[in-house]
Amino acid sequence: MPRTVIVGFDDSPLSVHALERAIIETGPDDKIVVLTIAEEGLDLVEPRARGVLGESAAVAPLLPEPPHVSEALANARVVLERAGRDGMLEWAYGDVAGAILDVARQTDADMIVVGEHHHSRLARLFGADPAAEITRAAGCEVIVVS
Repeated sequence: MPRTVIVGFDDSPLSVHALERAIIETGPDDKIVVLTIAEEGLDLVEPRARGVLGESAAVAPLLPEPPHVSEALANARVVLERAGRDGMLEWAYGDVAGAILDVARQTDADMIVVGEHHHSRLARLFGADPAAEITRAAGCEVIVVS
C-alpha cells in the first residue's frame, strides 16, 4: 500500500538532506509531499476589505506565494527530478511545526522527515525546536536528519 511522506523543506542543506532521505526511505508508489513554510506574519495593519458594516465585501484574494518560497520549491523540484521522482510541492503560512503537523494529519501521513536545527538551551526551553515538537506530537513515524 502506498505511503504518504511529508518533508519539511526550507532550502537549507539540512532540508535538502531530509528530502534526499525521504527519497531513499520511499518507493516509487509512495507519495512525497514537500512542504515549505512562510513564517512571516500577515499584514493586519492594512486590511484587504474596506467599507461599512452591512456592505458586501469582495472576497480577498489568496495570499501570494512569497519569492523565497517559490525559490525553495523550485530547488526541491530539482532534487526530486535528479532522483527520478515525482512529488507534491506545497507551502503554507504559519509556524513550522504546526503547519507540518496540520498537513500530516490532513494527508494521513505515514512518515515525516525534517532537518534538525541546533537551538540554544533557552530557545529549546521556550519551545523553539520544531523537530522536537513534531516528534512529540506526530501520530506517525518521524525521521530527524542532522
